Amino acid sequence: MLVIAYASLVGLLRDRGALIMAFVLPALIFVIFAAVFSGTQGDGLSIKVAFADDVQSVQAGAIGAALAADADVRFAQGGHPDDAASRESVRALVLSGRADAAIVVIGQVFLPGSGEQGSPPVLVLADDAKPIAGALAAAAVQRALAVAVPGAVPPPVVEIRAAAEGARDPAVTYYAGAIAIMFLFFAALQGAVGMIEDRASGIVDRLMLTRGGARAMVGGKYLFLTGQGVLQAITVFVVAWLGYSVVFWTAPGDFFITTALAATTAAGLAMAIVSVAATRAQALATGNAIVLVMSAVGGSMVPRYMMPQWIQDVGAFTPTGWVIDAYQAVLFRDVEATQLERTWMLLAGFSLATLVFAWVATRIKERAA
Repeated sequence: MLVIAYASLVGLLRDRGALIMAFVLPALIFVIFAAVFSGTQGDGLSIKVAFADDVQSVQAGAIGAALAADADVRFAQGGHPDDAASRESVRALVLSGRADAAIVVIGQVFLPGSGEQGSPPVLVLADDAKPIAGALAAAAVQRALAVAVPGAVPPPVVEIRAAAEGARDPAVTYYAGAIAIMFLFFAALQGAVGMIEDRASGIVDRLMLTRGGARAMVGGKYLFLTGQGVLQAITVFVVAWLGYSVVFWTAPGDFFITTALAATTAAGLAMAIVSVAATRAQALATGNAIVLVMSAVGGSMVPRYMMPQWIQDVGAFTPTGWVIDAYQAVLFRDVEATQLERTWMLLAGFSLATLVFAWVATRIKERAA
């Protein structure tokens, strides 16, 4: 028994890949998840707001200046107090996703005992997909009031409303896209590892002798995985529609392009991983680790705005983040198709690059065999 255990230990120590996957990757994933979830506990959250002054009073200007001086408040482009934005323009920033919430001064802040009463003088327009953003913006307003209008403490001073008007549930819509892309990656990886079994059984060797060779073999698998991914994503959205009234056909062309590119991205990444893996176990371990990390920082598990800023910046460079942003734009936000072109090009470029990598790696490996 001890001999078998010793032999297994020696085998593990000689396999650098197994060592990395056994000890380095779990620690790396833990660090990422710890950073993600430690940033969701309130103090570390930083939202991007937009400010508008509807009353043009000295008091409103003082509130804007106090918000600008708050180190915990970041302003969206075009939403700084110096930009003199209107209520509609800051609302548009929220609906497009460029701001998490909008702060609009709509009345006078009265002091206690003044005898005046009225509606809350500050309105917060919150993104429904980011429910915590409204509360954080309201807290920023309270801090600003304490500086700009000392003594203006009696609630209600701030009213929080949804920036979007309608019956759509953006949180459910968000997770339909977020869950769909995560499982597209997992399913594509499971489908692609069949190539390793084909390689072991000699099927790949026979296919390499055909006219298409590696290009036909990799391309065929890529097309199958893309078709599978499209059907898988549509299934998720059909269930979201049946169970939660998520309407996904308001912009059918944009939805299909986003879904097709999400599927090709998942297929390309899976093929690239499998093309360099030596065994099925190695491909699954490496692929699952990559998908988990991308899903965590890209926003499949926790929305990116709830993460520390540095993870948000990293997540903005992941295919998971691109797909989620594209689905949000297509299904919920007031975003024109022309504004999605950059995201679509990123997805198409990533898919093409990984497909070419898989072709080259497969050809090199089979020639060396």
